[in-house]
Amino acid sequence: MFFKTFHKNILVLLIPILFLLSGCTLTRNVVPQTSSPEQAYKLGMEMVENKQFKLAAQVFENLYIEHCTNKLAPEAMIMEAYCMFKARRYLDTEDIISEFLDLYPHNKDVNYALYLKLLAYIKQLGPSACCIAKAQDAISVCNTLLSTFPECEYSEKVSKEHLPFLNKYVLEKDMIIGRFYLKKRNVPGAILRFRKVLNQSKDNIFIQEALLRMVEAHLMLGLKEEAKEFQSELGNKFHNSTWNNASLNIMQKYLKNSSKNPQKKYLSKNKTKSSSKKQLK
Repeated sequence: MFFKTFHKNILVLLIPILFLLSGCTLTRNVVPQTSSPEQAYKLGMEMVENKQFKLAAQVFENLYIEHCTNKLAPEAMIMEAYCMFKARRYLDTEDIISEFLDLYPHNKDVNYALYLKLLAYIKQLGPSACCIAKAQDAISVCNTLLSTFPECEYSEKVSKEHLPFLNKYVLEKDMIIGRFYLKKRNVPGAILRFRKVLNQSKDNIFIQEALLRMVEAHLMLGLKEEAKEFQSELGNKFHNSTWNNASLNIMQKYLKNSSKNPQKKYLSKNKTKSSSKKQLK
């Protein structure tokens, strides 16, 4: 009985290991080492047509590793990146494209590689403000693509669709972070975020709220004159807006409370007005 149970347990342990080993040799069985680069590339393309993207990616990877000097090597690397993208492995797509750009900076497919990397970045963007760094990387790729290949087939879509979307995305996340900082009374951090929004194009959709938040933030620091400047800018540019009416109400409430409580502090006990100004510089 003991030996029967022991043998059964050994089999349970060995089956997953054998399965993994067979998986590691899958592409070797599909594409023998003796096959030519042309045959391997053709097989990979057939797998792409059949939507076998993960398997095709392995085939293309083997091709450019085993035949790195062949003329098909850069095309195989691009196709591997494409297959990884279609398989929703976007980080792998980024890594392959980065390696491709290092190895073949003057290849005819560089513009497509940049565009594919841009799409991989965009696919990873989510509602979290933590994605702002990824969006900024995507904007950098947009700028590189537009400056290096202004006439390529992807430039119009990048300039009219992807870049405006990314700029709006970053502004939105800056506003979210700024509001969070303001709520947590990290006023200097909030001001830096709102200032970034104001330094962008003056027709962005967040500029009115950013001006209002600057009024709020400076009043929290007791910087009445600075707050008035932002309120005046909001009133001059957007006189009839709800944001301007809100800023007027905030200013009036502040002035009313200040007249009743002239000794009221808007800073913490350990901070002074002068030290706050230094933080903002």
